[in-house]
Amino acid sequence: IAFTHIQSSGTFQDFGDLIGGDAGETRGVGSSTRGVFFTNHGGSSGEAEDLEFITFANQSNGTDFGDLPSDHPMRGSAGNETRGIFAGGYKPSNVNEIDFVTIATTGNASDFGDLTRTGKEMGGVASNTRGVFAGARINPSTASNVIDFVTIASAGNAIDFGDLTQIVASPASMTDSVRGLFAGGYTPSPSFSRFNSIDFINIA
Repeated sequence: IAFTHIQSSGTFQDFGDLIGGDAGETRGVGSSTRGVFFTNHGGSSGEAEDLEFITFANQSNGTDFGDLPSDHPMRGSAGNETRGIFAGGYKPSNVNEIDFVTIATTGNASDFGDLTRTGKEMGGVASNTRGVFAGARINPSTASNVIDFVTIASAGNAIDFGDLTQIVASPASMTDSVRGLFAGGYTPSPSFSRFNSIDFINIA
């Protein structure tokens, strides 16, 4: 785990280590005080339901938070000050599950609802009220431009939001309370084409 002070340039510094060892496909959510990570230890054949957390003010190793209800790597993540949401993933095939945690309270995740489609490797952004998931890898040769949203405070199934300008898997995502951005990514066919485009949405 590495950290930097966002308001000043400089090299990242060591924060600590994930408790489960090496982890691929890690995703995170956070409040102003705590970060929660979903980690996949051991790749597609390993366990992908582990949750751990850090306190931003205290440099240290991760601490066990709880577990997601199922072993699905490559989920998307989004959250606000209160809740963190993890969506999609696969194993043995793609899923449409959405789970959530209350960031301030350690414990296992709970079922939130379902996405409008199955998929993995999606980007996630959020405002204080909405979580939005965009793009996805659907199968070995197909990606998606679908955007779904949920109301974070109210568990329930996702609703269609619109579409990205590209059919893309694994876009980078970033957000403030107003706009969400999705950048880059790839489509698996033909030949794993990659993109340099940046899309934005007004989350409200």
